[in-house]
Amino acid sequence: MSKELTKTLVVDTTPDRVYQELMNSEQHAKVTGGPAEIENKEGGSFSNFGGQIYGTFSKLVENKEIVQQWRVGPWPDGYFSTVSFKLQEEGKKTKITFSHKGIPDEAADMINEGWE
Repeated sequence: MSKELTKTLVVDTTPDRVYQELMNSEQHAKVTGGPAEIENKEGGSFSNFGGQIYGTFSKLVENKEIVQQWRVGPWPDGYFSTVSFKLQEEGKKTKITFSHKGIPDEAADMINEGWE
């Protein structure tokens, strides 16, 4: 079995800024407080928090959508979940619709806390 997490929030910045904070290694590290290596292209890889979280980008639509095949190191070998960020401009703000599908049951609470 696996779990799914969905969240929606509105932030006081542009979709471009949100996209860059998610897709630029230096900006991502500043926002999260952990080291990040991001290869900004479809099929590119990413690694966050010193390699604790890693995966690949399966879809990128600049300033609109990011879809990742995502995993945490201790998960079973070869197991990946799917994380997506959809960005929608709302005036001078951005609505972020986030989903994380395929979270292993035993990791659901930890993942939910981590995304907060």
